[in-house]
Amino acid sequence: MYSTKYIYPITKEYIYSKISRYDLFKRYVSNFKQVNRLFCSELRELKKGTPSCSITNKYGDLLYYDFATQDCFDPIAYVSIKYNIPFKEALELIAADFNLKPGNYIQPSKPVIELHREKTTIRIKRTEYTAEGLNYWLNESDGLITKEVLEQEDVVQLSHMWINDNLIYLKNSLYPKDVAFSFEEFKNGYRKILRPNYKQELKWRSNLTNSHFFGIDKLKFNNDLLIITKSKKDQIIWSLIGFDCIGTQSEGVSILTQKTKEILTKYNNIIINYDPDTAGVNAFNKTLNELNSLNCFKSIKPLYFNKIDKDISGYVKHNKRSKLAEIRQRICEQ
Repeated sequence: MYSTKYIYPITKEYIYSKISRYDLFKRYVSNFKQVNRLFCSELRELKKGTPSCSITNKYGDLLYYDFATQDCFDPIAYVSIKYNIPFKEALELIAADFNLKPGNYIQPSKPVIELHREKTTIRIKRTEYTAEGLNYWLNESDGLITKEVLEQEDVVQLSHMWINDNLIYLKNSLYPKDVAFSFEEFKNGYRKILRPNYKQELKWRSNLTNSHFFGIDKLKFNNDLLIITKSKKDQIIWSLIGFDCIGTQSEGVSILTQKTKEILTKYNNIIINYDPDTAGVNAFNKTLNELNSLNCFKSIKPLYFNKIDKDISGYVKHNKRSKLAEIRQRICEQ
């Protein structure tokens, strides 16, 4: 499909030394027109007129970010996900498409954007759980996620939120449904904010990195099965129904860090529960390749729900927890 006879080896560093991230995104993201402007995803199925993606520089480098799914990719990872090819083949495809040879340099089509690499500061002020706040979690989980569970999982409700010292959220009795929560299980000011009833593109705020994994310090190691999913809510529900589970920041991020390698190798069997769309399947294949590189698991299998339920949270919400026995049976049969 493409030739790499001119250069060996091709590395991420080599690609970025020759081509700007901006030009890579312009080449491979069909709907990208302008930095920080929303557009519709081409990686997943969605209704018309719901732009939720952006090429943003808010995290220090130009990255693809989907506010609806929390997916976040650099240009090379995006190519890998879009074409469902391994990372190495994505490098080779880019090199071929841009005709890269030793000494070649692609003149950027836009001046390099100066980026600020300081960590985004998110400060919060906690408040007691309100009826609206608790009802959100109870309704989303058919009563599974109670106040006691939220406290155990370090999920707090907010009265105020500041980002880089700018007041972004203030609890207002005139808008009781506009509740906000912070996931507080990480240290050093790292947190993720959820405003479930706010507009989609601002529903989430976060200064977490892809090396933060939900639930990783709450694992019980009671059996040899670990479930990998892609959100805090899913991680909570899997844990409540009796499975060890960790949640990534989004589908497709690297599952391997120094900490996760030590933990993953304590399990014999892995189930990966991502969404049943193209992006979710591609992300599964990427995670599968990473896990196979450890060469220590008896089995690594996907678990997909239907396109309506999408994930364990949707399954519980739509089918009620009386159906959870079927999920346990389904997992045992795998």
